[in-house]
Amino acid sequence: GIPVPAACYSAVINAYAARGEVDTAEELLEKMKSEGISPDASSYAAVIQGFAKKGKSGPARRLLDEMRDAGLEPDAATFAAAISAHAKDGRLSDAETLFEAMQEKGVETS
Repeated sequence: GIPVPAACYSAVINAYAARGEVDTAEELLEKMKSEGISPDASSYAAVIQGFAKKGKSGPARRLLDEMRDAGLEPDAATFAAAISAHAKDGRLSDAETLFEAMQEKGVETS
């Protein structure tokens, strides 16, 4: 078939995550990678934010780490989502660790 551009994947991932269908968004992120297409920061951020809204800190943290391993730097909103997920999950020391990592990276908060 015709290759799907990364921007199209990102748009659909963002749409599913925004609707709260974060598992489907993550499946698309994985499919994207399996097809050799590198997700951009906004694709990761959308799924991380989706998991954060559901208070799922484990998947949010896993994707944040994966994003950083891929050489993509999370912005303040992405860090905030991951921090929020950890806080909702009662993992306050992990939330604080992420906050400190954000500060060490020099991520600007406005």
